[in-house]
Amino acid sequence: MARRSGGPAASTRIDPLPTLATRAGRSFADQRLAQYAMRYATYSGSSPYRAPATLACISFLEQRSGAWYVMGGPARRVTR
Repeated sequence: MARRSGGPAASTRIDPLPTLATRAGRSFADQRLAQYAMRYATYSGSSPYRAPATLACISFLEQRSGAWYVMGGPARRVTR
């Protein structure tokens, strides 16, 4: 995992402090694209104005690799 992370220098490029709204505003000139980038935060019950920009990684990973979920949903009772 350490090898795939890009080393300590890569951690400085993450920039975890800006909010998702700040990062989207800086990344897209078209306001509609910025709104689209902020959509995952509202979908997951967060505010893009308070959520860290790193939250965008989750939607990227789900789109690229698929989403994992508990069969029957998170409220399913486990029986032994």
